[in-house]
Amino acid sequence: MHFGDAVMSTNSIDYVGDANADVTDLNEINEMASRLQDLEAAVDQIEKNLKNKKAELRNLSELDLPEALASIGQSSWDLSDGKQLVVKDFVRASIPADGTIERAKGDRQGMLRQQKDDALNWLREANADSLIKNAVEIQFGKGQDSVVNELFKELEVSGLSPKRTVNVHPKTLEAFVKERLADGKFVPIDLLNVHEGKKTIIK
Repeated sequence: MHFGDAVMSTNSIDYVGDANADVTDLNEINEMASRLQDLEAAVDQIEKNLKNKKAELRNLSELDLPEALASIGQSSWDLSDGKQLVVKDFVRASIPADGTIERAKGDRQGMLRQQKDDALNWLREANADSLIKNAVEIQFGKGQDSVVNELFKELEVSGLSPKRTVNVHPKTLEAFVKERLADGKFVPIDLLNVHEGKKTIIK
């Protein structure tokens, strides 16, 4: 190609071939993106179905079957396959977990944090501090709540800012609440999220 005295040479470029390659790559990306959306939708649907099935299972186990057996004056029932339906009492109880509190939004976060503090204080006042587990960079076992309190104070006086994690395992709490209820002792139902009911199991 000539421009006056200047001569410009160009390398041969296969624009059609490069364009086709680009189109192929874009098609693959579009196909993968479409597949990604399909999978996300499928997972969402599966999770939704699982949540619904869990709710259905709970209603059948904790409401429908106990009521049906109670209506005929039974708490168990022999099945044709040799297994047995058995209705048992249960107690659920929980204290807001740190993760739940952190994920909460707005005023609810403060409410959950206050509920946890009040619940832990009640356990201490009820001489049940042995249920409480503490962590200040290291794990503390049950029954060491008073020791951690003193250590925490000493660290703060020293100008340190330790991070403290305080929890009560739900199963430990449930066993404690169940025992107190059985003994006719006071339990703050709302504070500890206590729920009593019956549940049907197959043995």
